Amino acid sequence: MRIRMRVVNMTKVTKLLLMAILVPAVLFLCGGGVGVEPALAAEKELLTNAGFEIQTPGAIPPGWQLFGSSGELGTHLFFENSPVFDGNWNFTIKDPSTTTGYGLRSENFPASAGQIYRASVWAMAEEKGRAYLYLDFLDARKQRIKHQAIYTNKSDWEKLTITMEAPEGTVWVSIILYSMTTISGIARFDNASLVLISADSWMGGDVNLTPNDETLDYSPADGAVVTTNPPSFVWIPITGATSYILEYSTDPQFSPENTITVPDIDISIYTPSTLLDDTKTWYWRVRGVDGRGNKSQATQVRAFNIDANAIHFPLPPLEEVRAQIPASHPRLFVRPENLEEWRNKPNSGDLLFRLLWNDLKTKALTARFQVLPNEPPHCRPGGVWDVNLWRQYSITTQATNTMELLAFAYMMTGDKAFGEDARRWMLHIASWDPSPNGATSAAVNDESSMPILLQMSRAYTWAYDALTPEDREIIRNVMRIRGNEAYQILKQRKFESRPYASHAGRSLGFLGEAAIAFLGEIPEAEEWFDYVVRIFYAIYPAWGKDQGGWAEGHSYWTSYMNRVFWFVDALREATGLDLFQKAFFRNTGNFKLYTQPPYSKMGPFGDFADRSPTSSDGAVMNLLAAVYDNPYYKWYAGKLGVTVEMGVMGFIRTVLHDVRSVSTKAPLDLPPSAYFADIGWTVFHKYMGGDGRDGIQFMLKSSPYGSYSHSFADQNTFTLEAYGEPLAISSGYRPWYGSEHHMNWTKTTQAHNGILVDGKGQIVQSLAAKGQIIGFLNGQSFDYTAGDAQKAYGSSLLERFVRHAVYVRPDIFVLYDDLKAPKPSTYSWLLHSYHQMTVDEGEGNMGHIFFEAPKAYLDTYLWAESPLSYSQTDQFAVPLDEPMNKPVQWHLTATTKEAKETGSFLAVLAPGKKDTASQEGQDGQERGGQPRLQVEKVVAGAAGEGVRLQIAAPEETEEAEEALVLFRRGEAGEAGEAGEAAAVLEVGAAKSDGAVAAWRERNDGTYGLLIAEGTYWQSGYGYSLEATAKISAELTFTQTCISGTIQHPAVPGSKPYEVALQLPAGKGAAVRAVSSSHQLLDWSMKGDTLMLNLAPGEHKLTVSLDIN
Repeated sequence: MRIRMRVVNMTKVTKLLLMAILVPAVLFLCGGGVGVEPALAAEKELLTNAGFEIQTPGAIPPGWQLFGSSGELGTHLFFENSPVFDGNWNFTIKDPSTTTGYGLRSENFPASAGQIYRASVWAMAEEKGRAYLYLDFLDARKQRIKHQAIYTNKSDWEKLTITMEAPEGTVWVSIILYSMTTISGIARFDNASLVLISADSWMGGDVNLTPNDETLDYSPADGAVVTTNPPSFVWIPITGATSYILEYSTDPQFSPENTITVPDIDISIYTPSTLLDDTKTWYWRVRGVDGRGNKSQATQVRAFNIDANAIHFPLPPLEEVRAQIPASHPRLFVRPENLEEWRNKPNSGDLLFRLLWNDLKTKALTARFQVLPNEPPHCRPGGVWDVNLWRQYSITTQATNTMELLAFAYMMTGDKAFGEDARRWMLHIASWDPSPNGATSAAVNDESSMPILLQMSRAYTWAYDALTPEDREIIRNVMRIRGNEAYQILKQRKFESRPYASHAGRSLGFLGEAAIAFLGEIPEAEEWFDYVVRIFYAIYPAWGKDQGGWAEGHSYWTSYMNRVFWFVDALREATGLDLFQKAFFRNTGNFKLYTQPPYSKMGPFGDFADRSPTSSDGAVMNLLAAVYDNPYYKWYAGKLGVTVEMGVMGFIRTVLHDVRSVSTKAPLDLPPSAYFADIGWTVFHKYMGGDGRDGIQFMLKSSPYGSYSHSFADQNTFTLEAYGEPLAISSGYRPWYGSEHHMNWTKTTQAHNGILVDGKGQIVQSLAAKGQIIGFLNGQSFDYTAGDAQKAYGSSLLERFVRHAVYVRPDIFVLYDDLKAPKPSTYSWLLHSYHQMTVDEGEGNMGHIFFEAPKAYLDTYLWAESPLSYSQTDQFAVPLDEPMNKPVQWHLTATTKEAKETGSFLAVLAPGKKDTASQEGQDGQERGGQPRLQVEKVVAGAAGEGVRLQIAAPEETEEAEEALVLFRRGEAGEAGEAGEAAAVLEVGAAKSDGAVAAWRERNDGTYGLLIAEGTYWQSGYGYSLEATAKISAELTFTQTCISGTIQHPAVPGSKPYEVALQLPAGKGAAVRAVSSSHQLLDWSMKGDTLMLNLAPGEHKLTVSLDIN
């Protein structure tokens, strides 16, 4: 029997009534509901006006009541027609207060202890609000017995669900839709539900969830091609789940014979212990299991493939891993069976080990006479944080360093004097209050708690034999408290799903070392160990992925890599697990190499951006050089004068990773530009690998990590260094984290080379303030990148902000900002430097900005849609909180005088090297021996605009080079969907439908092509390109070769495509060979046209020409 139902143009009330009639009928006609889960048949909806569709003008709708005594209809509480999830009405709270909460309660329904209820609602929030759902159980007097709450802060509709068993004493049940007392903003609700369900029903919430800004998404994502085999599985925690069942299969139907089922997983990550077949497509899903053993439905099925060159990185069963840890001591870095080998190192005849040991022994002898310090002061006297008392965590670090040194000296020598002194320091530090209110607890000052957790563990295992049984018990009791405190911080925030906490991430390795040191001696150490190892395999680090980037910036990369490699080494020596094989660690040295070379004068896009690389950077790169036998990393360390690391960890690292056999090589043969897709950073170099005096480095950031933690609100901002000078800088300093200057200047958009809208910038300290790199190409003629930063500002400020950057090699940068606001707005273009700037406002909305540094200068030409007003200051809008010995910084703002919905800026940046040659004038004049540059803004048809560059040759007998760079305005692209002609860039013979296109003619007969997101490019040189799909490409044409890159995304559904390269007349006969780094399916010649059949993906293309 077939039953068809068609419901058209019905309100939610009508639909509910109709379904109430039809569903039982359908179940009856289908023979009792075959294929319908019993729980569904048992559910009973209690709410009578769940979607607020029944309205009473001027009153709270039927079925609802005011919650509490606050909130007025029409002032705080509203019923609105938009936005709605379904039907015609929503319930909206507009909460202006951080001291008063507002909300509605449903009517109260009779309930009994032991009954199970599921509450849900669709909710969204705006203006930093939070939309809360409460499930509330009340006694006979309607007093609360028990409740549970869940919220969303997302700006899109999200379903919130709570399932609970009514506790003893329950007489009534209801739900509350609420905006919290401490939160202001807007909360919206629609389609609420309160259902009585059966005892054997799944007690938890929905299983198909969308991540919020603080939560990791499902991984592998549907359609992903993973680069690690096996991949780690990550899912969003399911409310009410006490464990999970993971299934992964080569069959989308999950037939048992082709499916691996893993039950009893306690957290929302899992790494398999065996490799997966990389020739097959894999499918995976997860079920939750509640406290009663009831299983949820499965999550949606996600498919993935494994790259044939994926890194092999399975996680063996943890019980096997733990079994490798020695039962006796020492356990950290040194094992009992190789202790004598370590002790013989200083006497082995190796001068390096003798030098390192003599330095350590001298320091240890001195440390014996140090006075035991008092316990550091509490940094929150009276509950108020005091920065100066907080800074006295240095007392702790000095004490733990001394303790660690003495314990290491004892282990290396067996000298009882060192052992007794180590014991004295250990027991003294162990006497400090470890309770949650103790001055050195994580709750009060984690900069004190973390070194105690780490270095007490080392001292315990290294000086174990110097301790009495009573001593060991004292230390174990204290470390149990400290270890559990660190562990609970991770567990309570569900770090496996919400890892964006800088200090919690730092403590992982420390807890891991403690787990190794105390395994079998502290009951919880095994649990600590298993948790930490799984985190490292599956999701570490929070701030980067396989490409090796670090979103928190250079200073924190150095600090955290230095520390995390302690645990990586400790784990490898204790168990054999080698985290150095993880893709992130294998690639992270490249991040440092490219984005902060050893000669850099700054480290942008994160805290301490004004700092150059230090010896600490060199030490980390030296370690990486030894681990991966990488000559470029050793070159980096050598440039900073680092050949060996001193101290306890220097000795340990030299034993484990002797870098002396690694060769040294400058990175002159590496690609000069890089894109770190995991963190949204791009970098262009001229001459990477020297000492900076002849180099240029341009960087642009548009990051998926937002402005959170140690990152800034600097999406779509750029920095520029040239010829040994920082020119366009990230401004501001950090007196301390969270200071007024730090939070209200350094972390804001105003402090960086970006854009303000009506004087406002991006959202500060928010994972939601994201950017996205939407294009990257590197070639001989041009480099190109683009970022989209609209989300970072929010839709109330901007609807579009794309910044394009074209590098006309070797020393000119063209930037184009494409902006659109929801209302007429002014736009400001920002530039920061250590040097005062001169501004010539010029004509035609063009300005010329110039400044000099001791060894370099920067010429900037700036155009806007409307006239600009310029201002410049050497003062911070938010002064420094305390005196700092830092250079003065200059801040230039160019603001449009007219408010418009759309806006654009076109800028040409031309850095130059100063020398003893003439340094005359500007705009076409010679300065410092650099080529003369002439710039002209051009109109590119109806679609856009751009700039023509004429670069005079160094020798007067040679012809000038010419480049044309064009950009399509956003609204032209939108119009192009309806009319192709509106989206075409055209200047003379130069024509393209790309979002960006560029042409280059050099005086040596070389030509350059650039196109981003287009299908054709035409020139007056005899060269043209046409593709059957949208591509991005950079090609350089010489007499002997055509080389460059062609990109078309390889995503599910992508198909092969063709590219036709038209060559000048007669040139086709010269084509001899075509090669590609990717799948070149076929190529052929049709006269002077080279036909390429390409698989989706990125092709590094080479076409060989025979000029004879």
